[in-house]
Amino acid sequence: MALHKGRDNHRLSVCIATQNCAHKLVKAIESVLPIADEIVIVDGGSSDNTEGVARSFEKVRYFHHPWQDNYALQKNFAMDRASGDWILILDSDEAVGVNMRKKIRRLIASRRHDCYIFPTYWLIDQDPLLYVKSEKLYPDYHQRLFRNLPQYRYRENRRAHIKFPEGVQGAGTKVKDTHIFHFDYLHNDRKAREEKVRKRSELAPDTDHISRTHYLFEDYPHTIKRCREKLW
Repeated sequence: MALHKGRDNHRLSVCIATQNCAHKLVKAIESVLPIADEIVIVDGGSSDNTEGVARSFEKVRYFHHPWQDNYALQKNFAMDRASGDWILILDSDEAVGVNMRKKIRRLIASRRHDCYIFPTYWLIDQDPLLYVKSEKLYPDYHQRLFRNLPQYRYRENRRAHIKFPEGVQGAGTKVKDTHIFHFDYLHNDRKAREEKVRKRSELAPDTDHISRTHYLFEDYPHTIKRCREKLW
């Protein structure tokens, strides 16, 4: 529940659900340190140093919540512990770029908007910053920044490729030049991504095509483009 205190009465909670991602978390956390009033990390039961990495940052509030084969449950658990007026939701293998850090205080100061939608860069290289462009992978808009309100919680009957309830799903203001940077392809080779598709398809069989088009991009028409936004 939002406490409505702090800078301009617009406190920002960044929420990240994670597990065994110690090597990924630093980039995600560091990208939001300049803008977050708090960073809520929910760990599904890591056997690596995820907890140690998370707790090394002063702004982090760390929680343990056992993984139950349901991404919606984990993310909702994190958002329910957010004290901010606004929530920015990230995965542990993601980061925000310079435009988000420049714009976010203006975005959340608005009285006209409850939710913002951002495009995604699925990165294939970091030097230079290159992303995969395909029918499914770009712009790949998602609701990532929204007021801390009850309606912005994921439907828990869908365990993967999760969505908000009807009425708010897909609704919001697009911010076309401000991206979420996704590092999955840089962390996982083809074999690892095939295993990810298998697991996600077990959780939500009706979303198998979504998993394949996103994680096995090599099997579909695509091009490689240079990112227009800088990460740092």
